[in-house]
Amino acid sequence: MDTAPRFAGLDIGTSRIKAVVIDVTGRPLSTAATPTPWTSAGTEIDAGSLLVAALACLGDALDRVPGAPPVALGIASIAETGFLCDPTGIELTRGIAWHDPRGRGAVTRLASDVGERSFAETTGLPLSATASIAKMDWLLAQGSFPRGTTWLGVAEWLAVALGAQPRAELSLASRTGLLDIASRAPSSDLTAWLGRPEILPPLVVAGEPVGVVTARFERLAGSVLVLAGHDHLCAAVGAGAQAQTDLLNSCGTGEAFIASTGEPMSRERIGDAVERGLNVGWHVLAGRRSVIGSLATGVALTRVLELIGAPHGFASLEGPRARRDPDSSRVRIDGLFDETLQVRVTGAGVTPDEVWAAAVAEAHDHSMLAYDRIRDWMGGFERVVGTGGWLRSREVLGRKVRDLAGFSVAPAQECAALGAALLAGVGAGFWPDAESVPRLGAAVG
Repeated sequence: MDTAPRFAGLDIGTSRIKAVVIDVTGRPLSTAATPTPWTSAGTEIDAGSLLVAALACLGDALDRVPGAPPVALGIASIAETGFLCDPTGIELTRGIAWHDPRGRGAVTRLASDVGERSFAETTGLPLSATASIAKMDWLLAQGSFPRGTTWLGVAEWLAVALGAQPRAELSLASRTGLLDIASRAPSSDLTAWLGRPEILPPLVVAGEPVGVVTARFERLAGSVLVLAGHDHLCAAVGAGAQAQTDLLNSCGTGEAFIASTGEPMSRERIGDAVERGLNVGWHVLAGRRSVIGSLATGVALTRVLELIGAPHGFASLEGPRARRDPDSSRVRIDGLFDETLQVRVTGAGVTPDEVWAAAVAEAHDHSMLAYDRIRDWMGGFERVVGTGGWLRSREVLGRKVRDLAGFSVAPAQECAALGAALLAGVGAGFWPDAESVPRLGAAVG
């Protein structure tokens, strides 16, 4: 049996669960992926099914490099989605997808009771149903929950299921709508509004150990458990984009432009950033805040694929004969990011690949607006490093290479899972912090 130390990372993404196993140089030894097991048309997730799928995915990656259990396991995940749990971390509800609109009632009441500007200055988030507080409010209204009920994000719950103590990781807590970003502590006003003053468990920073895997999970028994935080931010570690002059463009089901800063930010400046369409929170890089410009690009483009009869992917629409610069007078996309999507075509003979190219162009225009906002707010970047599955689209990648100065693609295929594995090494004491982990560099796109 190979006894060389190795570290594992899991990324629970919106579309897929990804696993990576690395050696002590940070080199990926194996990867695996499996669909994230959503139910109810992709809007809910069962905790038990999540655990089974995550363990199966990690098992696949470990099977490819037989040896001793990993020294440590880092877990990153989507934000906003989570579970109401009892004080020990046993789930009491299903999880609601981050993009699900349930919780709109909470948004209306918060606007009246707290105010949009006050909410933004406190949490670094716009007042919307995306924030976990809206999902918590909706779930709490569905039944009677005991005193001491807590909220665990996806990665946080999975760590508890494997043997960790219930903890809230700072970058994930930043997306709940309950964290006071300036004080780095739960907002007493917002937890009181929710009627659950202790709903967030104790806070930890990404890369901190939170327990060890129990003997119940034999293949992982004894591995140090490490929370690796919000997967978009964790991907910056896997992509080697930790510098404050780097901008990460994470192109998954949700797209995000992510910067980090060690500069202090007043509540007023946090509120101003939100008014400009940005989010402010805490990064997985200790001591740094994240500034994020985000939009649901992957969700929007998937709707278009389903509409034109290509639900399984874009490859057939981007072949040699595809029309990549359609005449805008022939195809018009309206409401791409809204509930009501309309595709307007003029004349006969409009093909699915023309519609697809028009949709990507429309999505790219929105993406560039998000980029412009964060660039102007932060003062520019030396590099833009791209990650995520949507960069496999030639249409998407081509526009980014053309329009984003300094754009390159990270060489790792699964940067968030790789970042989680690297942060596992930090939690196990192998590297001192997330800025000291090996960097694989970035290849020009």
